[in-house]
Amino acid sequence: MHAEFEFVPFGAREIALLVSALRHLTSVTIRTPVPISVDLITILADLPKLRILQLAYMFTKPLELQFPLHPGLNFVALEEIELEDGQLHDYIRFFEALRGEHGIQRVDVNVKGCATRPAVARFIQAVSSKVSRDTLSQFHLRATQLCESHSHSSHASDNQTLFPLLRFRRMEHFSLTYCASAWDNRLLEDIALAWPALKSLDLSSHSGWAHTSNLTLGGLYPLAKHCPRLYYIHIVIAPFDGDTGRLPQRDWIQSAHQWPAEPMSIHIRMLSVDVHPGLLSYLQSIFPMQPAGHISFNDNGTILRTHMGFYKG
Repeated sequence: MHAEFEFVPFGAREIALLVSALRHLTSVTIRTPVPISVDLITILADLPKLRILQLAYMFTKPLELQFPLHPGLNFVALEEIELEDGQLHDYIRFFEALRGEHGIQRVDVNVKGCATRPAVARFIQAVSSKVSRDTLSQFHLRATQLCESHSHSSHASDNQTLFPLLRFRRMEHFSLTYCASAWDNRLLEDIALAWPALKSLDLSSHSGWAHTSNLTLGGLYPLAKHCPRLYYIHIVIAPFDGDTGRLPQRDWIQSAHQWPAEPMSIHIRMLSVDVHPGLLSYLQSIFPMQPAGHISFNDNGTILRTHMGFYKG
């Protein structure tokens, strides 16, 4: 039996009685202007068929009153968790309160405000310790705004911050929109080797324009080589001087049946407005771009690959 239930709570006791009576729920969405109670979260955890849980709320009280959870929550059937409009510390508490490993397949988190690198690292560690490495295939983390002190080193996410997530070998869709980043090409190589089933990758930051990025065009090479199902990339790279001769060249053969199911789509943000012809040729040489696949630079000037060649609009 599939059941969906969405409500706006007015009283914790009434909610608790209502939810506890609906034991066959498989999907629950909670949108509330008040803190979500411990009792409600505990009751949700006891629903034996709950597969999808969405919690969206506005923080209206001090942080320590938002998620006063106690350890021991066990969502036996949970596959997807979506958390919106809260602070990262709340989400950390949620995952740290889980008991044992959970077979969650999708984690989708939208953080209200900014987050420091230690907070992001703690959240990733909490997810990595409470979600089975054999199930997680989608991870999405977005911060909604740029921190005032985003240039401080404590705000820049680095390779080590994301390292615990590499244990999830079934990762297919990964996105991280964050305050600032200090990633380099080694991260892209580690991702390519750890996630061979990857289909989409979005690494972006509110302050991560090309002049601050340590990622380069050559960093896309391992993704092209080791992730044959990859069809979507959104990334910020450092300026490209047009010298493709020093970039790693395609040295593998990929049969047509290994091509992605979707047309290839590459979105690159870089400092230079002018697109060097060598950049297009290089991307075309390493990625199995199908007809109707496209490349865009700085969210304008789209390059469409058709049977007739490239079109810049």
